[in-house]
Amino acid sequence: DASSWGSAQELPSLVGLPLMQLSAGDHHAAVVTAHGTALVWGKNETGCCGREYPKELAVPVPVKIPSENQSASSPANLPFTDWAIWNNKDGLVAKMSDDVAIQDVACGAEHTILVTRSGRLLVCGSNQRGQLGADVSKVPNATTVVPVHHPSGGRFVSAEAGNAHSLLLDNYGDVWLTSSNGL
Repeated sequence: DASSWGSAQELPSLVGLPLMQLSAGDHHAAVVTAHGTALVWGKNETGCCGREYPKELAVPVPVKIPSENQSASSPANLPFTDWAIWNNKDGLVAKMSDDVAIQDVACGAEHTILVTRSGRLLVCGSNQRGQLGADVSKVPNATTVVPVHHPSGGRFVSAEAGNAHSLLLDNYGDVWLTSSNGL
């Protein structure tokens, strides 16, 4: 209603979560918890919320992050979709692994960039101008989260997203600009 236009309103579904970061795109937003879970909501017409459907998310939902370390024998009933299981000296452990725990998020106009604690770059949404860092001819849009590999084998540490481009900082201090040819 017009009386609340312009006034801040608390999002009840985020109350009590240990939030560490947030980002807003044109019509979607994302937050990251201290545990490394990314939650997204808003218009999802291009898949910028990491899923094909629904086309609009009214409340924040966790982003399903593909794991590089999850074993094929991992049970399907883990507490969250972005947890991984691996063996350590004490037996099986279920917790966020660094390859799925998010440390940075950036929302562009119609795309989302995620950086994991291990330095993986994960992207979703529109790639019409190469803003995802993937070759437009191979990935015109990503309606699920897809990895983009560092061109020199390094790790990414942070990301910023513009209207139709993204900037990425790696562990060497180099800045990468996305384009229609990828990184």
